[in-house]
Amino acid sequence: MALDALKSAIASRNPAPGLIHHSDSGNCYDNSMVEKFSKTIKARLIRTTAWQTRRQAENAIARYIDGFHNPVRQHSSLGYLSLIASGRKAREVSETLPETRAGPRRRMPFAQRKPSLRL
Repeated sequence: MALDALKSAIASRNPAPGLIHHSDSGNCYDNSMVEKFSKTIKARLIRTTAWQTRRQAENAIARYIDGFHNPVRQHSSLGYLSLIASGRKAREVSETLPETRAGPRRRMPFAQRKPSLRL
């Protein structure tokens, strides 16, 4: 199911070649956000509904994530913006950053990055 979500995100956002997806490296902040999300979706959707099939449950969870959690729900850690609005704002800010004398902004050398899934 996690891989399906990743594939869906890639298909809907059409990222540039070379995208690096950060995998869980044991960062407690990453883990706490996932645990908070799990708690929220269980309380708002999973514990309140009985589905006839696994497919119905998967579709309902996808609708919750794509129709409410990402575009609508305000996140206090993001200045009360939705995930989509926060991402849009981050892209706008990064596009206004000036280039350096060395050329465009550069990413950290691959050898120094944390383990990731290259797509």
